[in-house]
Amino acid sequence: MILDRRQLRHLIRTRPSVLVGAAIVGVTLILAAIGPSIAPFDPRTAIPGEQLKSPGFVHLMGTDDNGMDVFSRVIASPQTDLTIAILGTFGAIAAGIPLGLVAGYYRGFVSELLMRLSDIVQSFPVFILGMALVVVTGQEIRNVVYVVAVVNCPIYVRLIRGQVLFLRERPFIEAARAIGGRDSWIIREHILANAIGPVMANASVTIGWAILLTAGLSFIGAGVRVPTPEWGSMIAVGAKNVYTGEWWPSVFPGLALAFTVLGFALLGEALVHLADRTRR
Repeated sequence: MILDRRQLRHLIRTRPSVLVGAAIVGVTLILAAIGPSIAPFDPRTAIPGEQLKSPGFVHLMGTDDNGMDVFSRVIASPQTDLTIAILGTFGAIAAGIPLGLVAGYYRGFVSELLMRLSDIVQSFPVFILGMALVVVTGQEIRNVVYVVAVVNCPIYVRLIRGQVLFLRERPFIEAARAIGGRDSWIIREHILANAIGPVMANASVTIGWAILLTAGLSFIGAGVRVPTPEWGSMIAVGAKNVYTGEWWPSVFPGLALAFTVLGFALLGEALVHLADRTRR
C-alpha cells in the first residue's frame, strides 16, 4: 500500500484525527526505544523511604506503595507493552496469511477444517481464552506474545480468506491460469500481492488491542510480573490506594494506556480507509 502526496493531503483534510493518532504512535515508538534509558530513576528498583510520595518536582508522577517512581515506569512501559503487541500481532499475521490463502483458494476438507478451527478459537471470550493460555503455558513475556498471536490469528485467517475469495474469480486470475500458471505462483504473485493491503492496515488496530489485552492480563496477575514496568500491572498495584486518596500510581499509567490505544485506533482507522480502494 503506497501512499502518495495527493492521498496524504486528502487523508489529512478529511480525517484530521490521523495526525493525532500518528503523533501518539510516534511518541510511543520513541519511548519503546529509549524510555528506560531516559527515565530519571531506575524503573525496576524501589527507592527506600519514598513510598506513596505525591506528584512533585522530584517525582513528577509520584511514587507507588513500593517506592518506585511512577513517571520512570510509565515511560519505560512501552518497551514491554509494545514489544509484546508488535511481536504478537506479526506472529498472528505470519500464521494467518498462509492459512487464509489456503482456506480461500482451495475448496474441500482442509479449507473447512481451518475455518472450523477458527470458529472454535473465536467462540471463546478473548480475555478468558488469553488468561487460560497464559496459565497453561506459564507467566512469561514470551508466552504472552504467543497468547496475543493465537487469539488474533483467526482474524487474519478470515480477512485473507475474504480477500482471496474475491480475487480468485477475477479475470486476471483466470488469465494467469489460462497461460499455465501454477497455483503457488498465482497465489504468491497475484493474490497475495493484492490481498496484503488490508492486512497491513488492520495491523495498527490489532497492535492497540493487543496492548490492551496485555495490560488486562497483567492487571489480574496473569501477564507481566512486577517489577517489570508494564501499564496493566502498574494500574493493579496502584488500584488499592485510590480508596485512600493516593490516585496517582494507577491514574497516570491508565491515561498512558488509554491514549496509546486511542492513537493506534485512530491511525489504524485511517489505514483501513486507505486500503479500501472503493472508498478513496
